[in-house]
Amino acid sequence: MRSSKPKEIRWLGRQKVGNALRRVGQITKKYGVRAFSYAVKKKDYDDLMPEKWKEVAGRYHYTWAIKHVLRLLRDWDAATNPNNPVEYFFDWQEGEAKYEIERMMSQEESVRPGKYEGHYSFRKRKEVPALQCTDLLAWSSFSRARYFFEDTPMNEYAEKVYTDFRDHHNQKWLSGATQIRGNLAETIRRHLIETLEEKEKEEWYAAHAAECIARPS
Repeated sequence: MRSSKPKEIRWLGRQKVGNALRRVGQITKKYGVRAFSYAVKKKDYDDLMPEKWKEVAGRYHYTWAIKHVLRLLRDWDAATNPNNPVEYFFDWQEGEAKYEIERMMSQEESVRPGKYEGHYSFRKRKEVPALQCTDLLAWSSFSRARYFFEDTPMNEYAEKVYTDFRDHHNQKWLSGATQIRGNLAETIRRHLIETLEEKEKEEWYAAHAAECIARPS
């Protein structure tokens, strides 16, 4: 009797968990038009990104990840909803993490005026249902990234959830990017080249403008 009870309880527990995850997944897919995820390993980013460039690229790996998700969103938005405004909700943050995200969003705003300033906020999950739904997506994507990076077996529930998200709309709903070390190194190299080119352009235009002002008419 005692040996059979725990099995029954475990089975009922698994069934309830599976049903709950399935229901949250259904809600996420129903109201989510498109989903993006991006994963990069903290150690790889810390090792490869030059310290002097972190002010531009981001001090932390999660800043780098947010930048790439914003790019994916811009590409999708330009192709599907170019004239519709976009609002960005970040999970509630305080201290250094909040400051870092705000700094990064200010950089994005300086390059694309009017796109981000006043269009993002930090909200608590209980206030925004969308943030609650993204928990499941983030959890399953994180589990997938760990499997990809470290060969850590995925939790069985996470694997089912991720597979369900991945296959939704003929595999066109979720775009999940996982950046391995070699690819990250190449991306950083190209990013630094582009940043240098932009800096050189800015310096040239500044010098040219100063020359025009100084030149007698």
